[in-house]
Amino acid sequence: MKKAEARKNGLNRRRELTEAERNDFNASIAAKVMDAVSSAQVIGCYVSFRQEVSTHELITNLIRAGKQVAVPKTLPDHLEFYLIGSLDELKPGVLGISEPDHGKVIHPSKIDIMLVPLSSFDECCHRTGYGKGYYDRILPYCRMSIGLAYECQKCDRIETDPWDQTLDLIITERSIYQKQLPET
Repeated sequence: MKKAEARKNGLNRRRELTEAERNDFNASIAAKVMDAVSSAQVIGCYVSFRQEVSTHELITNLIRAGKQVAVPKTLPDHLEFYLIGSLDELKPGVLGISEPDHGKVIHPSKIDIMLVPLSSFDECCHRTGYGKGYYDRILPYCRMSIGLAYECQKCDRIETDPWDQTLDLIITERSIYQKQLPET
């Protein structure tokens, strides 16, 4: 499936979820994420916006669990990650997405696990974002990447370009998808 079509389908299906469904699914996804990141110390995490899988409570729970949490600030051509101690440190930024306006910058290579938003995905852990390539540019530096999505965002195999980064895992309310390693 072409990326533009996958992105459109995933966003439309996500938009059709009711608030009650999203709340229920968010709780299930958050519980799976907490298990998946239990041995990590530094977690990179997007700050959810619109109908994305919610990360607000997840970020708070990660901080309470003693994890260092880094969230992105959107710059014109890249994301910069800042360690935060609370969601109270965030202010509305680009497109109204909450982001840090100060603090300690951390390079993505220092982040144990990066939690990534997406608009659609396939069972091989290919993803579409929103078309700007922000995460595709930082994921090569990351030790591990996990996409958070609703099962309804899953689509047939997504056509990829050489610069598209495959995620290590994708967690939905129903499943955990794992990147397929090449056969040797």
